[in-house]
Amino acid sequence: MVELWERQKGERDASYIYFNIYLRELKKHPKKLQDVIDYIETLTEKDGLRLYKNNLIEVPTNVQLQNHSRRWNWQERETAYINHLNKLDEEARQEKYNESNDSITNSHEQDLKDWDKLSEQLKKSDYSLSTMVHLKLEIQKGKDIAYKNYRLGNGRPVTISKSDNEHKVEAEVNTYFGLEDLAEAFNEGKRKYLRKNGK
Repeated sequence: MVELWERQKGERDASYIYFNIYLRELKKHPKKLQDVIDYIETLTEKDGLRLYKNNLIEVPTNVQLQNHSRRWNWQERETAYINHLNKLDEEARQEKYNESNDSITNSHEQDLKDWDKLSEQLKKSDYSLSTMVHLKLEIQKGKDIAYKNYRLGNGRPVTISKSDNEHKVEAEVNTYFGLEDLAEAFNEGKRKYLRKNGK
């Protein structure tokens, strides 16, 4: 199927070239037919004609361009071309978003695994019971933040509450301060504990 902005059946060479100049070469809006003439007059002259992409064309009159424009629906074809470009832009943006979203999801999955590793390391430590409970709570807080970010990154709610016999979904975006910061806080707590207990 021939797209509207492509050459139509029965459309002559010169007519399509004029339309192509109108469509692709004129950058300012609103476009005027006189702008097509002005553009063609800036092209290299050869034997009384103008050279446009290996094609020799005459400099048309305004009346001639009006006839071409009406017969071949230039404005409708330009609108179709603009919509086509917008669709391509939207598809490109969506693809970029999907790639970014996949990266974020993978990052959150790794965060959850890292918190599990910290939890396992805590089990093997020789801290007192009270210190282990405190650190376990801190690890759980970090894991909870990572889990909420993971769900939000996948478009899922993080909490569900019931009100007036209806389920109300509430989602809050937590400030994600990074695993490295939490790990540093973990280590700082450990250092304070060792200093306090003379170890």
